[in-house]
This record gives sequence, C-alpha cells and structure tokens, in this order.
Amino acid sequence: MITPYLSSHGQCLACQTLVDHLTEEEHKVFRRGYNSQGAKKYGNDMEYRWATALEAVVGYLFLSRKYERVQELLEAVISVVSAR
Repeated sequence: MITPYLSSHGQCLACQTLVDHLTEEEHKVFRRGYNSQGAKKYGNDMEYRWATALEAVVGYLFLSRKYERVQELLEAVISVVSAR
C-alpha cells in the first residue's frame, strides 16, 4: 500500500531517520522547509513540518538535477517506512 509513503506520519518517521545523513547544503534546505508556515489540513503539526522539510529537500535536489541523490534519499525513505 502506498499511503504510508505519502502520509505526513510516514514521511516524518523517514525524515527523522535521514536527517543526520543530509549534507550541509541539504540540511539548510531542510531547516527552511521545516520552519515554513504551511497550510496544514489534517494531522499533527510537528509531523507536517518534518514531512514538509523532507519534501523541500527532495524538491531542491530534483530542481538542482541531483537525481542520484534524490534516488538515494527516496530509497532510504522506502526502506525506513516499509520496515515499520
């Protein structure tokens, strides 16, 4: 089922595991994404902020054409979420 990978809860769990493996540049993007004020509709505000930070890092890497790093992070997300 794909829902755990798309939910803020699943992304939050993955991000908490991956945050220590981000480069300095990725960590700066992460902090900006985490601190942004979004339009949360459902769920826990803290989980939403972690998930938004992860999405910011993936988006940044994709737009920077760092596709191998995007793949590396997303594979890590999949392994963390599927293990739960």
